[in-house]
Amino acid sequence: MNTSELNIQITSPVFVVERQPDAAWKLDNPGYPDSYVLAYAVSGSVIYTFDGQRQTVKRGNVVFVRQGEAYQAVSDPDDPWSFYSCGFGIEVCDEASRQILESLPHVFRCSGSSHMQSCFAELNRIWTTRQAGYLLKCRSLLLDILYLLLGDEKRRDLHSAHFQTITGIVETMRCSYSRSYSLEELCRMSGLSSSHFRTLFKQVTGVTAVQFQNRLKIDKAKDLIISHTCNVTEAAEAVGFRDVNYFSRIFKQLTGKSPSEYL
Repeated sequence: MNTSELNIQITSPVFVVERQPDAAWKLDNPGYPDSYVLAYAVSGSVIYTFDGQRQTVKRGNVVFVRQGEAYQAVSDPDDPWSFYSCGFGIEVCDEASRQILESLPHVFRCSGSSHMQSCFAELNRIWTTRQAGYLLKCRSLLLDILYLLLGDEKRRDLHSAHFQTITGIVETMRCSYSRSYSLEELCRMSGLSSSHFRTLFKQVTGVTAVQFQNRLKIDKAKDLIISHTCNVTEAAEAVGFRDVNYFSRIFKQLTGKSPSEYL
């Protein structure tokens, strides 16, 4: 699943609630017509049913319900769940992002559950106190939660050791954007064969190593130009391009504009 280009905006939350364990808790929901729903299991166990398929949700898991989607849920009477739940709108910016949302699982088996719980607890606190700027903070926290969920899902798609290897390479490239790494160098750094590295890199980032490196450099150069930190020649040199004409050509390919149009 490629989640690297998910482009959405969170509209105002509809509700945020915290529920304590209740052995009789159950829900037969026809769907929220205007809202997506996220629920975090703090403790206990619950069974959700989507389209006739039952899924057991336990502590640390997150339930994702799409807008208008019907479902049923019933708490385990011997180990009733406690949970945070929130409903909110999503403004989808393009069709690719809509397809990504439709492909997300109903249940995320989160690996960093303590961090996730902190996000939901903070969301509930901010929503409940409703101090100045609370809607802005709520949207921010919901985006953070979705970001964590997508990253967790990506890690599950790949062997964790390989995921960490590629993300380490990505961080090295990010911190050294003025350098131009060859594929051979990157393979040596990763300890992987060329074919294995290329496959894993694209699975993790959604693009090839060359495309990622060019995008990284051009994005940085654009920031330098827009902020009036550098002129075009200086920006090209700062991100490792010796040929300003080649830099301008790659720049326009990736941004649709020449560097000078950002001055």
